[in-house]
Amino acid sequence: MNPRRTARHGFTLVEVIVALAIAFVSLGVLTQAFVYSLEALPSEQTNRQIERDDLRWVRSQILESEDRDVLEDGGEITTPTLDEVEWEAELEEAELPDLFYVTIQYQWRDQLSLEDREHEETLLIYNPNWSDPTDRDSLLEDAQDAIERIADERDW
Repeated sequence: MNPRRTARHGFTLVEVIVALAIAFVSLGVLTQAFVYSLEALPSEQTNRQIERDDLRWVRSQILESEDRDVLEDGGEITTPTLDEVEWEAELEEAELPDLFYVTIQYQWRDQLSLEDREHEETLLIYNPNWSDPTDRDSLLEDAQDAIERIADERDW
């Protein structure tokens, strides 16, 4: 056995320094990414809240219409944040008088990012102004007959 060659039982100083340098660089990159994600979170939440507020505002402007034909024709609205929204609505009468299923389709043009978004929702809305008076009278008569039939069956 050669006396100059002894068994190695560890790492050299250079290997340890290289491993520590790699670890510290990785730790720095991960910390920086974590900090950036924390900084971006409130901004993203604020953007989503603004989008929800704009959608709520557009919906209220659309549903304020008392004329059913105007509602079904659709239109274009500028939001408070200056985005452009094109919308179309479909009304379908429900089984009850003055109750409607309203499906609204939005096409959103964001002025800051210049990207288009689409959104669709179906709402159940009570609005007597949209009903045809003859249809309302027949639905009310049917409801009254059903109530009287139930009352007769129960001897009220």
